[in-house]
Formats: sequence, structure tokens, C-alpha cells
Amino acid sequence: MQEEIFGPIMPIVCVRSLEEAIRFINQREKPLALYVFSHNDKVIKKMIAETSSGGVTANDVIVHLSVHTLPFGGVGNSGMGCYHGKFSFVTFSHRRSCLVRSLHKEDAFKGRFPPSMAKVRDDPTLSLLHPAARPGAFTCSCSPSCSSCPHAQVLASPPPPPAPAPLLDMQDQ
Repeated sequence: MQEEIFGPIMPIVCVRSLEEAIRFINQREKPLALYVFSHNDKVIKKMIAETSSGGVTANDVIVHLSVHTLPFGGVGNSGMGCYHGKFSFVTFSHRRSCLVRSLHKEDAFKGRFPPSMAKVRDDPTLSLLHPAARPGAFTCSCSPSCSSCPHAQVLASPPPPPAPAPLLDMQDQ
């Protein structure tokens, strides 16, 4: 068994222990389907937990292919993704994101670009930057590793001074 088999052939491999069977499977490319035969549920669960394959059928063969509510497909060299029923629609469809913004209020968006970046950084209602875990640091909402967008220079800017705490007038309460 050097390559994946596509045909009416089912290899049967004799092993001395469950651990040897798991080692045998894990030392090779991930199979499209894995068939486990055992009366012991613990053996089946261990085989599922400690191996990787496109699908697993316990105590039968090929039946999982006829159940259209189950995804069918491989992982690694035996394929990526799955199909059958709704899974086929999702796998072979492309969810396209589209954003259309009106140009009628373009002036409202000027703060996104230099030289207004400091003002935008200091005004949380306009900012594309989010406070990072480190005080005074900001992260870009465009990309975790942002370095090429127009506001990248702000990421290295010093933080704005903290706002003074509001004074409470006890008479207002």
C-alpha cells in the first residue's frame, strides 16, 4: 500500500494491537475513508480521536457515501472540502462580499487619510484604530499586520494624553 486506491479493492491490514493500527494509519497520507470494525465502542472512539481521515465508518463500508446529510470528502492528499447535499452547494459556491459606499458624503470620510490622522486617532467615533492590549498602542482594523495602508504611520505615534476625569457636582444629583 504505497498510494491511495480508487477502485473496488479494500485492503485489509492485520495488526497486533490498536496502537499499531493507529501508528500504521498516522505514518501515511490521510485516507479518504477509514473503516473500523469492532464490538468495543472504546476502540472505535480511540480510532476516531487519534487518526485523521476524510470520513470514518464503523462496522460497515461505503454506507457513509449514501447518507446525503453527511459530508463526504477528504483531507490532505485525499482532497480538501466536502460535498453531498447542502455541503456540495457550500463547497462549490463562492460567497462574494460586496461593499458599496455613496460618494455623496465624501467629505465625511476625509479624516481617514493624512494629514488628518492625528485627529481621527484621538476621536474614537472616527477611528479605524482600536486600542491594543498595551496602553498607548493601537492596532489597525484593516489588518493585524498593517504596514501599508494610509494610516500606518499612526500606529507608531505616541498616544494622546489621557482625558481628565470629569468633576461631579453633587448639586446636580
